Amino acid sequence: MKGEERSESLAVYFVLGVLLGIIFLKSEVASWFRIQEMFRFQAIHMYGVIGSAVAVGALSI
Repeated sequence: MKGEERSESLAVYFVLGVLLGIIFLKSEVASWFRIQEMFRFQAIHMYGVIGSAVAVGALSI
């Protein structure tokens, strides 16, 4: 029984990871071009994503 529960919980984490990866790709967070823009201070897109993540994290505490 314990092995089945573990594989089910791992499957849930796998699905959540795949969904998070899709979200990152669609929002272009995983794009090298967006990361380059961030480090050259040419666009605010990545700073907005990071800022919203920090805000959500702060609210959860």
